[in-house]
Amino acid sequence: MLHTTLGSRLGMHSYTLTFFLLAAEMASFCIFVAPLPFKVRRKLFRFLSESPVIAKVAYGLKISFMCVFPLSLHVISQAGCA
Repeated sequence: MLHTTLGSRLGMHSYTLTFFLLAAEMASFCIFVAPLPFKVRRKLFRFLSESPVIAKVAYGLKISFMCVFPLSLHVISQAGCA
């Protein structure tokens, strides 16, 4: 019983993480394709490429994607079995 409850909680957190990653990706895409003035766009990309905070966030996202990838494989395999 405890194992099932713990497993369902971990699964729910994985879906929540997946949703927030998708939402963050959509928001960042909207910012990147928005028609910004050249100076603003240059400052934005320079900040993103040189900021140590952004580097830590990128490292965390890499780890998150490694956790979400098996979940995606599981969903694909379950869809094939149905």
